[in-house]
Amino acid sequence: MTDDLDELAAEGEKIGTSLEEVTALAYKMLDLQATVAKREAALTEAKEALRKIEMGDLPAALKAARMKEFQLENGMTVSYKEDLTVSVPKARKGAVIDKMREWGYAASVSNVLTVDLGKGNDNVVKSLMATAEEMGVKATVSEDIATGTVKSALKKRIEKGLSDDLSFFGAFSLTKATVK
Repeated sequence: MTDDLDELAAEGEKIGTSLEEVTALAYKMLDLQATVAKREAALTEAKEALRKIEMGDLPAALKAARMKEFQLENGMTVSYKEDLTVSVPKARKGAVIDKMREWGYAASVSNVLTVDLGKGNDNVVKSLMATAEEMGVKATVSEDIATGTVKSALKKRIEKGLSDDLSFFGAFSLTKATVK
């Protein structure tokens, strides 16, 4: 700790130690904090404006014009595509996993083994999971599935003309425009 204080003191001597210099640095810090806050707010606003055009206005205009894509004068292509976003609700994760198994995605289900080692049992860490019960270590098993796998399965089913309750999977369809 003393080394850190000595280092800070040495740095302070380079900058200046008068009350006016310290005060000036404090005000500069406040000004910079305000600048960062304003720029972060502007960035948030710009991202929302972009999202509105990308996910709403431009795809809607293309659909209204009955155009899947077109080319700008600069050669870039404007188009839209249908997509899904998925965020499996924790409360329904088990039911979603069951449904994915039913659809043939059993190999995509991850098995998660959690072992409560208690305090001071570092030597138990090196033991095999298969001997956990024999050693008296409490173990629990849970399952997980990647949202990308759920998204892929749902997209394939949609392409086949099958309809599923997307909200069950924490999914919703969206249309997104691109310019590239």
